[in-house]
Amino acid sequence: MARVDDHETGSSLQYEPSEHRRIRYPTNYIETLFHLLKASIGTGILTMPNGFAKAGYVVGFISTLLLGAICIYCIRRLVLVQYELCKRRKVPSMAYQEVAHFAILEGPQCLRGFRYMRPISNIFLVVFQVGICCIYLLFVSKNVKQVVEYNTSFRSEIRSYILIAALPTLIASLINSLKVLAIFSFIANLTTFIGFGIIMYYVFNDRPDFSTLSKFGDPKKYPLFVGTVVFSLEAIAVVMPLENEMKDPLQFTSLCGVLNVAMIPTVVLYALVGLFGYMKYGDDVAGTITLSLPDDETLSQVCKLLLTFAIYVTYSLALFVAYDIIWKAWFEKENLEENLEENSKWVTFIWQYITRVLLTTISLLLAVIIPNIELFISLVGSLCLSFSGIAFPALFDLCTYWNKYTGKTFILFSMKCFSIMILGIIMCIIGVTTSIQEIYVNEYS
Repeated sequence: MARVDDHETGSSLQYEPSEHRRIRYPTNYIETLFHLLKASIGTGILTMPNGFAKAGYVVGFISTLLLGAICIYCIRRLVLVQYELCKRRKVPSMAYQEVAHFAILEGPQCLRGFRYMRPISNIFLVVFQVGICCIYLLFVSKNVKQVVEYNTSFRSEIRSYILIAALPTLIASLINSLKVLAIFSFIANLTTFIGFGIIMYYVFNDRPDFSTLSKFGDPKKYPLFVGTVVFSLEAIAVVMPLENEMKDPLQFTSLCGVLNVAMIPTVVLYALVGLFGYMKYGDDVAGTITLSLPDDETLSQVCKLLLTFAIYVTYSLALFVAYDIIWKAWFEKENLEENLEENSKWVTFIWQYITRVLLTTISLLLAVIIPNIELFISLVGSLCLSFSGIAFPALFDLCTYWNKYTGKTFILFSMKCFSIMILGIIMCIIGVTTSIQEIYVNEYS
């Protein structure tokens, strides 16, 4: 089995988490690679051309690569920290929330009494997943609106389409079997592949000259671009579950491991889609590039409907993650479990579906309140992933190895961690502020 070097994982500890994991169906390198690719390439890639319109094609391309490198580095450190904590605590694996809790306990004395990192991490992850659900609803509603209104005489604002989608969305949210969802996910992956192929056909067909485009965008809108990129590239919610399910988890962070092989081409792909999509449609590119495809061509309408189906199916999966976090964190406590058993299994069943319906209702209401997909993506990326994907991993890294380094090495290590934490905090504050201002100006002024 491959080993990680002493500098990064403290291999002097004898307990090897991977040797104690009892996984019913462990995944190999290729399977994990495809899972991570699927999680990393989603609706965010379709908003990249709009992001480039805000940043300019030179700034956008360079920034995408730099932000991608930061995201990959933070994910890598998070996985290594998790493995190190598992060795110290002698447990096979940890979830993100558990890493947050135990990392703080390893840090400086002033932080060890802070007992709220687990619920704080849960909140950020749930808000992120609910935000994804909102974005999916907006994507579905906007694309269906465009197709319906071109082919029929029906006309209505986007909020009406969101409300029309409420009933089928509620029904889909009640599916509680990942086995059932897996069947639809396979079909959704196929339709997504075809849809992306059609988009590439339009993007590379008769593109305009570079001279008509902006090299440098409006600096005031740059934070919106950053939020979009971070949202698109951060698969933070699925990284550790994927690593925990691997047959040989040390292959995840090696030089040619799953993380690098999946994420580096993904970052380049996002940069290229943003660049060429902006080249094709210029400053008038819509929030999602599907809305910029021709209204009057059958092929483009098929593309919109295929991706609408794929995103609609994926909604249930995103909601499942949010539900799972909430149920395990707040409902599966000893006192509540005892109360549920004293009444009946029906009580558990009812509360499970109430939780699902509430989450779906919240996502519907938020989509109605902010029916702007590119601004919603920027808001969610800036609010949730600046912390859970950048600042928090740096904090966990610092706390976990707090007592490992001394002298100049400790100073350099601390400066690196603090710099990343400050970057994440600044991205959050500026990104959220700018997104809210733009939402207010676009929707309510």
